[in-house]
Amino acid sequence: SELITAGRDGSIKQWDANSGVMRRELQWNGPVTSMDLSSDGTQLAVGHSPVEGQTFAVAELIDLSLDEPQVIAALMPRDSKDGRDWTGVVPTVQSIQLDQTSGSALLSLYFPTQSQVGEPRETSSATQSGYEVGRWFWNHGRARFQTVSTGSSGAVSSAVLRRQEKR
Repeated sequence: SELITAGRDGSIKQWDANSGVMRRELQWNGPVTSMDLSSDGTQLAVGHSPVEGQTFAVAELIDLSLDEPQVIAALMPRDSKDGRDWTGVVPTVQSIQLDQTSGSALLSLYFPTQSQVGEPRETSSATQSGYEVGRWFWNHGRARFQTVSTGSSGAVSSAVLRRQEKR
């Protein structure tokens, strides 16, 4: 079996889980806060947290089946076609879950409401709590993010999609 780890330094490491030997290290864009691996082990969804003064994807989909893994989709903080502009308050991905059948991932995002120096920041347009759950679709010609209404009055800091089997 294989273990995949990641950290704040942006490195993603693949290990032999039995021997503890590192097989491969990937240097990535920014601090990794969450990951999910496809059932066949070929795709890795990675969620990031922002770094002041740097711009990189909020989430990425990586093809691990290649000799040199590559990003095959990225959810950027800004997309004019989608009407999304998170550049003023870039979220941290709290959790990410792949759904390969729909070409999407479920993301729980935290939008900081305070800057590091205590200045108020805008909250996400969809929520006043700072938390937002949504689906990121990457198979539609561009990365599209669609907020999921949870009907909850409290903050939803993490979410998971449970598939119902058809009977």
